[in-house]
Amino acid sequence: MVDKNRKYGMSTIGVHLGAHDSMDAQFHPVNIPIYASSTFAFPTTDDGAKIFAGESDAYTYGRLSNPTINDTEVRLAALEGGEKAILFGSGMAAISTFLLATLKAGDHVIADKTLYGGAHSVFLHVLPNFGIEVTRLDTSDIESVKAALKPNTKLLYFETPTNPTLRVVPIKPIVELARANEIITAIDSTFLSPILQRPIEMGVDVVIHSATKYLNGHSDLIAGVVIGNEELLAPVFMGRVHFGGMISPFDAYLLGRGLKTLKVRMDAHEVGGRIVADYLKKQPMVKELLYLGHDSHPGHEVAKTQQSGFGSMMTIILHGDLETAKLFVDSLQLITRAVSLGGVETLISHPASTTHSDLVVPPEDKITAGIIDTLMRLSVGIEDPEDIIFDLDQAFEKIQSKVKIVAD
Repeated sequence: MVDKNRKYGMSTIGVHLGAHDSMDAQFHPVNIPIYASSTFAFPTTDDGAKIFAGESDAYTYGRLSNPTINDTEVRLAALEGGEKAILFGSGMAAISTFLLATLKAGDHVIADKTLYGGAHSVFLHVLPNFGIEVTRLDTSDIESVKAALKPNTKLLYFETPTNPTLRVVPIKPIVELARANEIITAIDSTFLSPILQRPIEMGVDVVIHSATKYLNGHSDLIAGVVIGNEELLAPVFMGRVHFGGMISPFDAYLLGRGLKTLKVRMDAHEVGGRIVADYLKKQPMVKELLYLGHDSHPGHEVAKTQQSGFGSMMTIILHGDLETAKLFVDSLQLITRAVSLGGVETLISHPASTTHSDLVVPPEDKITAGIIDTLMRLSVGIEDPEDIIFDLDQAFEKIQSKVKIVAD
């Protein structure tokens, strides 16, 4: 049994601070079991009545809650410093349910111009259908945000770092502006995890993660989470009940297992990311490298004030054209060509043809967000950095002779 009054470190929280230690488990397992049950029995009819009257928090039905899911939610809330975490079957289920549970017809929301492609589509195509007005802009420009405020502005939604361009949005100015105008703030903090960025401590109301990524870390499940205070998330919980976006007990178990190694994995990602970024910065075929840990990154100084590390995400822009980028990506042998990020394996994606293709993001929005044909997103895993570099090196050799580099 952990001491609830002690402030534990992040590794200890990830391993121990679930709901499991308070359960009267029959066999006292070290790990919480996978409660593969769609429904839970009532000892008596009076017990059932108390549950449905809100007088008991016992389990009733799998769409509402489950012990395995609850255990992981408790640890996620503790890691992020929030009162409550609500798990979903995907990151998009988390984002969509939060938005639809928080906003109503007639509300106005300000969202950053650069968002994950799926989130971009919800703001662009879904919310307007519900009578919700959306303004898209660069939320790092606080004066633009001020100018966009309306009497009916209900929410300020942003990512930092942004996906996939790694633009840093200063958190504190947004929080101060939002609080002064009684506006809810929500951040997608997937790229850094609570190990490297804790927005709630900086005053953000709601933190969202695609738990598929670093929180799980093994590319073997789909999940999302919304974290914040109990009162603000009450309608989000009911949104999960109504829309049915519940995570499965098995996936919650896998995610809970991933949290136990989150700190050590993020430390390894940080070390490997730095080594690979330093290598890429010196490559003549790289026209531009965006890595938060380099002082050449335009958001480096701000990142230092609101992050405890720089992670392993980086954006590479090559010299050449679309064919150059395709040849480079297709020449990689160890690095995996795939969307997603944050796994133990190094992944590379080409947003212009995948997550931010014309079918997902309109061409004009893609230009505004800075998504060009030679841009690639690299998620450095926990392999030996020298092996990642060896693979990148041989891919650069394949394109070196095909591109004439013109000095800027």
